[in-house]
Amino acid sequence: MVAHDINPAQKKQEEKLKQKDPTTDKTFAKRWLTDIVEKSNRDPRNITRTIEKDIIPVIGKLELEELTTAHIQVVLDRIKQRGSDHVALLTRNVLKRMLA
Repeated sequence: MVAHDINPAQKKQEEKLKQKDPTTDKTFAKRWLTDIVEKSNRDPRNITRTIEKDIIPVIGKLELEELTTAHIQVVLDRIKQRGSDHVALLTRNVLKRMLA
């Protein structure tokens, strides 16, 4: 590696950082919950429930780069079909905060 002007220590560090970066919506949401929500909210139960019940089952396996507004609309439409318009609004707000 050194012969090819590649710093082995820097290469190893870059690979470590890539492994730490969340790639799916599920891993990103879990990290966002622990790093942001739980530290800034006294009672994050509603946000946690929204993520675990409504967001992760529908779009949790998608890569962050693949996520589109159409995917988010699917999540919201499924909630509205249950007759929970208020929960759909809360879920939209959670997604806006999470993905901003």
